[in-house]
Amino acid sequence: MADGSLNVLLLGCEAVGKTLLARRIRSITSGTPLERGHLETASTTGQEIESLATGEVSTTLREVGSPMIPLWPSYLAASDALVFVVDLSQPEQVAASSVELNRLIRHEGMKGTPCLVLLNKIDALRRLTVAETADLMGLCEVALAAEERGTKLECIACSGVTGAGCGDVVERLKAWAAAKPSQSG
Repeated sequence: MADGSLNVLLLGCEAVGKTLLARRIRSITSGTPLERGHLETASTTGQEIESLATGEVSTTLREVGSPMIPLWPSYLAASDALVFVVDLSQPEQVAASSVELNRLIRHEGMKGTPCLVLLNKIDALRRLTVAETADLMGLCEVALAAEERGTKLECIACSGVTGAGCGDVVERLKAWAAAKPSQSG
């Protein structure tokens, strides 16, 4: 990892809204409104990288698509933080999200790496509540497992479509960037 940079890994199961959230976050950090045409996305089959303005530290947000789930752990070593997206409007997918989040949290490469769980699509008409999702995913147990490994896990409810909660995500990224120790050598 380069001096003065923060590398954030953005993961989540298929169609949870990772790409739109990445665009929304870039829009907020750049001060450029998200254009209507950017709300349409396609599934990411490989990677998409966004450069973000988060203060003194340059931040790279690397989205790795769900077809690459078996390879996700290999990206952890080069990451300073993990953002994991869960779709509140797909109750049938919450179990898969829970399995993948648990697998990542327990991976050796996550030790000491902060993790932000985004509970996306809070604007959807048919969705689980944040409390229902936390219960179904066992987020309290996941947070305890993370803490045992020196990893702090936080959750933010948000919407890539409306931008609700995305400002809080940007503030978390800025806090991580500000807290990142300068590497010398």
